[in-house]
Amino acid sequence: MLRLWMGGWRVVALLVFWTGALDLLHGQAATPEAQQPVPVQQTAPQGPVSGAVAQPGEIARPGEIYQQAMKPLDVVRSSLDNWSDAELGALTTGIHMAREACGEISIKMAGEQDLYDLIRLCSFGQDWTRANSAAMQYIASGANPHRAQAYALSINALVRLTDLDGAVAQARAMLRDMPYNGEVAYSMQFLKTYLTQAVDSNALGLATEEHGALVEALANGTTLKSLHGEAVMGAGALFESGMQLAFLQRYVGDTRGAERTCADLDAAAAKVETLSVPDRQLITAVRKEYGLLGNVLPEIDAQGIAGARAAKKFRNDDGFVTIVEIFPDYCPQCVKMMSGLEEFAAAHVAAKVHARGLVIRDDMTAAPPESWKGLKSATTWAVKPDAVSMLGATEYPLLVATDEHGVVYFAGTIPANAFVPNGYMEQVIGRIVGEIATVRNAAAGKVKAVAKKPS
Repeated sequence: MLRLWMGGWRVVALLVFWTGALDLLHGQAATPEAQQPVPVQQTAPQGPVSGAVAQPGEIARPGEIYQQAMKPLDVVRSSLDNWSDAELGALTTGIHMAREACGEISIKMAGEQDLYDLIRLCSFGQDWTRANSAAMQYIASGANPHRAQAYALSINALVRLTDLDGAVAQARAMLRDMPYNGEVAYSMQFLKTYLTQAVDSNALGLATEEHGALVEALANGTTLKSLHGEAVMGAGALFESGMQLAFLQRYVGDTRGAERTCADLDAAAAKVETLSVPDRQLITAVRKEYGLLGNVLPEIDAQGIAGARAAKKFRNDDGFVTIVEIFPDYCPQCVKMMSGLEEFAAAHVAAKVHARGLVIRDDMTAAPPESWKGLKSATTWAVKPDAVSMLGATEYPLLVATDEHGVVYFAGTIPANAFVPNGYMEQVIGRIVGEIATVRNAAAGKVKAVAKKPS
């Protein structure tokens, strides 16, 4: 559940975004090595959080409506696949210029502002070693104005250097050294999400260590701000970040721990006297998404994607592991991921995997957009927004995976490289079917013998 954020911390958000840009431009993709699978305990969902339901007649403020109106544009902008050649060319030129300048400027320079600017310059230029070195020097100097940002940029650089242990150690140092503010909260959310999607066991420990400070900040009821920057995190986003721990605990079978985490967050949210409409909606949506785990995926009203067809009920495929992608019709990158999901299912017939897509449309009779050409009508249906509201999607695309009985095992977003061999989704599927890793089809079309999960 990772989102791009604006404000003072947008520097780090955009650096993360630009990292993906350069990877795509050079035909590279980060493929974090899977280290730990993610099982889930089947239990009943938690009840709704106190104060999370919008009150009748409650009206959103103009700024809140503006944010909602901008969301489709933000979703499209978030993928470099949708950038123009001119924009990609300008980005490439800027990265090249920053990289060259980073290599020529000495880190040993007077003035903490220059040193901080060098961290940003080297990060934009993708020189992660020098970016981290400059960040470490800034932190060691005892300088305060950009201390939190220096930690954040160091964590980002260490992630890009695939030094996840180092990134975790730096995040822990940040938690000890800094008051829990906006930069700290966003840094932790970024790293927790990356570790989760890398199937790295550090994710659970880091989320556990942050939990107390996060709950206290939520209970204080004020927007979490930074000390010297513009980064802010509202109650809804803070609650969403805190729920990452509950998801992780469920994925390792710690149901009681997840219940305690939810109870802590519920109690903290109940102390917030005034929640904005978006905060209420986000808290409710996250709880709905979490509540899917361990329960049978409900039937959903749907129809064919090629215009107005007869209505039908969508449900998981009995006897098959069903992976459902839910996405809005204005999201071209979601269509691309749907194609990847279909290919993934075709490569995992041995594990009895089916791929299904639910595309959200306000106007069910409108002609299909050009981007839908790649969608297979046999696997993708159109749905109205209220038909999937019980799924609690906050970011797109949302993926829901069920076992052969329709019980939801996984709900959330996935990394762009989730379908690679031994990647994130293969680890999820391997645990659903009770196997470790060998769930792909054999090269010759025969089903491989699988390694049983240790008892």
